Amino acid sequence: MEKKLIKLDNKININSKKQWKFDSSVVSTFDSHINKSVPNYADSHNLILSLAKDLLSEKSKVLDIGCSTGTLLYKLYKEINFDLDLVGIDISKDMINFAKKNIKHTKIKFFNCGLSKFKQSKFDFIISFYTLQFMHSTEKKEFLVDSYKKLNNGGHMIVFDKVTEETGWEQKIFQSAYDDFKRHNEFSNEEIYNKTEKLRGVLHPNSRKENYKIFKEINFKSIFLLSKNLFFEGYLLKK
Repeated sequence: MEKKLIKLDNKININSKKQWKFDSSVVSTFDSHINKSVPNYADSHNLILSLAKDLLSEKSKVLDIGCSTGTLLYKLYKEINFDLDLVGIDISKDMINFAKKNIKHTKIKFFNCGLSKFKQSKFDFIISFYTLQFMHSTEKKEFLVDSYKKLNNGGHMIVFDKVTEETGWEQKIFQSAYDDFKRHNEFSNEEIYNKTEKLRGVLHPNSRKENYKIFKEINFKSIFLLSKNLFFEGYLLKK
């Protein structure tokens, strides 16, 4: 029986029977797709680069968890004037293979694994850029505890996350504004609907209050809200 494909944008078509996955069907066009899908995605990269110039120093060790195509690590390599050790991990074999193929620098290393299986430590700077929302509640805390353990004392973690809002009213008007943002970026109503359907059972967002509760329970010394655009928030955490 022939597979039925559905469109998520003008370059991504996936099997109608499958949920969204970070696999070969999306890897080659992932960066362009995500830039159109997440408000201020490129600006958030730039914000991380700006903060890194003050938070990093010579020989700092950086870990990007859920590094996807490795784009952010490559930007850090190109723009930060320190000799850094840069490491990216991702559970998607296709993403890691793409990153290894396209980014070949001795100072950037990629590993196909999750954080719980990753043995290296300690790091001065850890990045989790839109990975948290794909984890169930118990997994989120385990992930953040593991991240905290891998941080040197005084080290920093930057987390960007898609959240839910505290009230139904906020959720409703933000969702409408988010749909308008996607239409402005030339997604059709059909593509917006299809992506929403493919993410059902895949996304498990917390509210900011729930995220802060976990950060405090883990004993991060400082918690700062870096940015917010609709459902998309960034935090700076210090151990």
